[in-house]
Amino acid sequence: MINVITQFYKVNYKNCKDKNLIRMRQDEITYCFKKNLNNPVVKKIHFLYEKKDDVEFLKKEGIDISNKKIILFDLGERMKYSLVFDYANEFLKNEICVYLHSDMCIEKGFELLNRKIMKNKVFALTSHNPEKCNYKKKCKCTRKKKTDKGVYGVTFDGFVFLSPIKNKVVEESNHIVHMMGSETRLICILKENNYNVICPNNILVCMHHHKIKIFANAHSKWIDRNGNFKPLEYYSNIHKKQKNKPWNEKIVGGGIPFFMGACKIVGSL
Repeated sequence: MINVITQFYKVNYKNCKDKNLIRMRQDEITYCFKKNLNNPVVKKIHFLYEKKDDVEFLKKEGIDISNKKIILFDLGERMKYSLVFDYANEFLKNEICVYLHSDMCIEKGFELLNRKIMKNKVFALTSHNPEKCNYKKKCKCTRKKKTDKGVYGVTFDGFVFLSPIKNKVVEESNHIVHMMGSETRLICILKENNYNVICPNNILVCMHHHKIKIFANAHSKWIDRNGNFKPLEYYSNIHKKQKNKPWNEKIVGGGIPFFMGACKIVGSL
């Protein structure tokens, strides 16, 4: 059994005025919450809410917030990775925790997890495409890079970890979860603190429901390892120029060295 940590929200992107698109994007977010809630492998969903209005809206979306599987926690701010770990360290010690972006649905494999497997490991979760995924180790859902050290992925929308997480990680991962480069920054921080961060791509499977391509404003900037921000085109230009460089000289988004910000795709837990 696993504990899901997430932050459901009422979609209200200031950069999108199309009410139909907003409603369609909301349907994706609500669908994921409902499906994860009904998944028998999920022990509890910990909804760390930013606003009380989001809890009221969850009720309007047809979800019974008195359900014993739902734990409400008044976070009072936008989710950061440091807050995810801080919450887990305080309330879920020695529990297997799964942080998921709000548009991710657990699909399969999570019943295989146990505390022994999770010791000093963090599993990064690929954002699989529900319409295209072939469930292979090297699927075509997101970018995979064949390197001299194996196949690596760079696009993830969730993490599996055993609480407690080291305090140093909590202190340093104080960035909003949906910034560009949020995941690569977190992966780097975890690796620097001696966690084995890998991706069992076709074993632990979550589906990413984001067919409606509208985004929050936070997607307009990259965050680097030091917590500084850069415009989107800054790293895009660097990536174009590094095509023929050896892998140990390449970077991922946020200027992080490739092997520190990417995760190896593995075939076992």
